Formats: sequence, structure tokens, C-alpha cells
Amino acid sequence: PGLKGRAAFVAGVHATRPDVKVLTNFSGNQDDNALSRRVAKAQIDAGTDIIFTMLNAGRTGVTEVCRERGVYQIGNVSDWVQADPQVFLASAIADVSMAVFEAAQDAQAGRFNTSKIHKVGLNNPQAVRLVMSHEVSEIARQKVALAATGIQAGSIKVPESYDGAEFPNPA
Repeated sequence: PGLKGRAAFVAGVHATRPDVKVLTNFSGNQDDNALSRRVAKAQIDAGTDIIFTMLNAGRTGVTEVCRERGVYQIGNVSDWVQADPQVFLASAIADVSMAVFEAAQDAQAGRFNTSKIHKVGLNNPQAVRLVMSHEVSEIARQKVALAATGIQAGSIKVPESYDGAEFPNPA
């Protein structure tokens, strides 16, 4: 999921602003705060002004650096905007429990089909949505809404792989 998320994020950035340089890194450990701090500092030193994190316990290290350096962060899975509005500009919420809930509903209604893949996505805002802080402009919100509509309609294809450069882990 992280690799697909990175591919989608980079494609979204470049669809909006092709001139933006994206620094991306998979550090190898989603729970190491010392490592996530080093990566965040190095990326900020290289010019990053917004960091999108897909971390577990290691998120704290990035959040601390963002707070220290005045850099926004975009989180994932949970509503990090509500949890820490000083640092988080947005949060891509993905509630995977909705897949289990929908499967249970289908089974109860007698329409559960084990031979069919049922994707949970933007069509269910309880499962997948983007929460944005009050700092996000109305124009940006409208662009996000248009992109979501395009993805749902199939007119925008979200890539699942990324073949660009990898930002190195700092020593």
C-alpha cells in the first residue's frame, strides 16, 4: 500500500504542478523515530516544504521536526489534522475496517460473492477521504474534489508504481 500511495501522491503533485520536485524515501523502518527525524531534516534541508508521511510509530520524529522547522505535514490513515492542526495540512484517511464491515453486510444480505473482488475507495467517504486544514485554499479544495470525481468516473487513472529517484537515507 505504501508504494501505491507514493505513486498516487507523486502523480497528483505532478498533475497539479509539474515543476514541483518531489523527494521520496522509504527508509526501511516505519517505527524508528531517530531515523524519521534524520530523513525529515535532510529533506527539509534539501528544500522540502510539505512532508507526506506513511509511517507507524516513526511519525512522531517527523512531526517534531516539522514543528521545529515550520513545515507542514500530510498524514495518512487517521485524521491527523484534528489531532495536530499546527503541523498537519491534510490527512488521507483510509479506514480499512470498512471493507470488513461491507463484507459482513453483504454476507448478512446473502450477496457475498467470494469470486468477485470488491474495491473500497472514494465511492465510500467513510472508507476513503481527504481531510484538509483551514489553511488549504478553496481553489485547492475544488481541485481535489475534481480529481476525486475524475478518479471515480475513471477519467483519471491513478498509477500504482513509481519509477523516479529515491531520496537517500541520511547517515
